[in-house]
Amino acid sequence: MFGEGQAPVQPPISDDEYAEMERRQSERRFFMTGRRRNGDERELITRNDVRTCMLLDKEQYDKIREIALRETMTIKDLTHMMFQLAIDQYEKKHGVVVPRGETPTRKDIF
Repeated sequence: MFGEGQAPVQPPISDDEYAEMERRQSERRFFMTGRRRNGDERELITRNDVRTCMLLDKEQYDKIREIALRETMTIKDLTHMMFQLAIDQYEKKHGVVVPRGETPTRKDIF
């Protein structure tokens, strides 16, 4: 779906490499939590995030989680990149997609 041909198969990682990736991910989670402090140079999230829920095949979820761990990313950031890639490829083939409008929120309904 996301490319032509098959992707090269990566060799399994060693236990030491896996432990190192988990340690880096843990450090990143610790650093990126909580309220921003004065002088904190972290990039602010500027996207207009919307919460959603989806069901994934267990194997797909496990692979997404593993990729995020290997790349020291959050699953949220990885799926954002994956969705953007799919949208870009769709628009390249079918033209620009224009959303129909705003999705109503609870405040709009009640």
